[in-house]
Amino acid sequence: MKKDRIYVAFSKKKKTIVDYGIAGWTIGQYVHVELVLNNESYSSSAPDGGVRKKYICYENKKYWDLFEVKGEYDTKYIQEFFQLTEGAKYDFEGILLSQFLFPFEKEDTTRFFCSEWVETALRLTLGLEKVDKLFLKGYKFSPNRLLDYLKKYNLVDICTNRTYTEV
Repeated sequence: MKKDRIYVAFSKKKKTIVDYGIAGWTIGQYVHVELVLNNESYSSSAPDGGVRKKYICYENKKYWDLFEVKGEYDTKYIQEFFQLTEGAKYDFEGILLSQFLFPFEKEDTTRFFCSEWVETALRLTLGLEKVDKLFLKGYKFSPNRLLDYLKKYNLVDICTNRTYTEV
């Protein structure tokens, strides 16, 4: 991984019944997503209580798939969005209503689940709403759907070098 490049890490590790439920319901292998910048991982996590930043090792390919976000971008938007949302609670209600009851169109902008937070950070950084209007609805993305859309619009490449370098 390179300095000042954005990566998106998708977790395949299923530890809880909720993880199995997410993978099964969203018809995919991924149960969680992290945005990675300069060796720091940003997301909203139920075990961590909500939006947070921490170090995670992505070297185990059995549990993580890592993608580099293509193109030129200014990473300051990620930092700004994180500063605005740090400590926001995990959105249990939102994930239930928007992921499992699809027609539900309610977004709580004070709480986030993982793919919702990552999609919003990417949208603010890359201007994704110009690519597809669905990107204006971060709450509609599961980890699996987010990766599908990033691939559909050719926004990511698989990352083979999982070691962080300052250059």
